[in-house]
Formats: sequence, structure tokens, C-alpha cells
Amino acid sequence: MPPLSTLFRVATALSFAATVSAHALDCHPRTSPMSPGDIAMSHSDYAKAETLYIDEIRAANQPGNQPGPDADRLHAALIRAQLRQSKVDDADQNASAWATTQPDDSWALVALAEVRWRQGRTDDAIQTLDRIRINDYCNAQAHADLATVYRMRGLYASANRELSTARHLDPIDDDIENDWMRLQPRSVQLTEVTKYLDRSTFLSENERKSLVRWKDQLSQPPAAGCHLVTSATSTSIPFRGIQDGPEAPTYWGPRGLFQRQAASS
Repeated sequence: MPPLSTLFRVATALSFAATVSAHALDCHPRTSPMSPGDIAMSHSDYAKAETLYIDEIRAANQPGNQPGPDADRLHAALIRAQLRQSKVDDADQNASAWATTQPDDSWALVALAEVRWRQGRTDDAIQTLDRIRINDYCNAQAHADLATVYRMRGLYASANRELSTARHLDPIDDDIENDWMRLQPRSVQLTEVTKYLDRSTFLSENERKSLVRWKDQLSQPPAAGCHLVTSATSTSIPFRGIQDGPEAPTYWGPRGLFQRQAASS
């Protein structure tokens, strides 16, 4: 079982959705198009994305320019690009300094939560995401990050709810759209992947081929359902928890599987 403290934090974070629904009419969905940095991120070119985000942030902060609603989003995306390159120390320094100088900025808190999650400090990450509901319940990335927490705990209905809200608040974000699609029923996935292929002109050739393969798989009849082949009505499977360091989250799996992996490593 996961630590009780972690389960408590997950349960506490559930109230985030209730707060958002009560204030949904106050939220303004994102309308700005994907930036060059966003497109590089969607292509998994994280080093290029980091460079582009730095340039975009510098341009947004030029004297005489009125910072738009995307300025802080770009800053958080820059930190996310650093994390994707395993530049955890750089991302930590960047996010911690930002959250210290602007402790009520929801995007600074999003960046800090993502760094803490990457560091294995899951309780701190969930606490930080929970703070965002006080500061900005309309932050789409906070919902997407909470969905990640729920998926890791097997709470797929809650993850789907958070991603649906995130998708409503930010219909432009490519990661949110893809994560949401993969949690939908098969028929909905097929419809949405088809529409995604039609409208997403920024896709690389490999990305488009991968999505076409996914669409083809969804178009095939589903495999036959599972059925019992013996008279057994139940069984028990021993599980074992493992951690990659004292501060890392605990993951659970069949004991024999972990023992075989340990023996082969």
C-alpha cells in the first residue's frame, strides 16, 4: 500500500476539482497559438525548446511590452523542458527562486510542483498543487499535473476529470490533448485521433505515422474478452514494494517479478 500520508494528500487534492467547478464561469480558456517552443516540445526536441522558450520569455519581457497571460506559462514550460533533459538542479534552482519571489503565482507553483515530483518528493508536489486552488483555480496545467498524480495511484476516473477540465481551459496544449485522448473509450479515441490528425499541421512525419498506426489499431475489431480456463474462482499474488532511494515513491508489483529483475541486473 502507498504511505498513508501520500493517500491523505491525494484525498485532499480531490477537493481541487470541486473548487474549480464552483468558479468555472470565471475561467477564460487559452486562445494563444502554440509557440515555437511549444512545437519543439511536442516534437520531443527539449534542448531546442529550452532555447526557444528563453528567447520567447526575453521578448515578452522587453521594455514597453505588456506581458500577456502566456508569459508565466512560457516560464513554467522552460522549467519543464529542463526536467525533460534531466537538468533537475537547473530546474530546481529556477523554480525555487521564482516561487520564492512570487509565492502566489500559480505558474511558479506549477513549476515547483513538477520539480518536486521529479525529485520523488510526492507529498510536497501534491501540497503545492493543492495551494494553487487558492491562487488560480483556472490554471490548466495544475489540472494536468493532478491527473498525473491520479494516474500513478490508479484513479483513472479522477485523472480523466482533471484532464477534461485542463482540456477545456487550454484547448491548445498538445500534451493535455494526447493524455486526455488516451483515457477515453475506444470509439471516442478513434474520433478524436482522426480530428487531431486533420487539424495538427505541426506534426513531424514520424509523429503522423505513429498516430496513423494508432488510428489503424483503433479501427480494428476489439480482441475477444478474457475468460476463465480453470475451475478456480480466486487466487492470491504476493506483492512487494520497491523504492529508488529513500525519498522516492514506493511502487508495488508481483514479488517474483521483482526478484527476477534483481537477479538479472
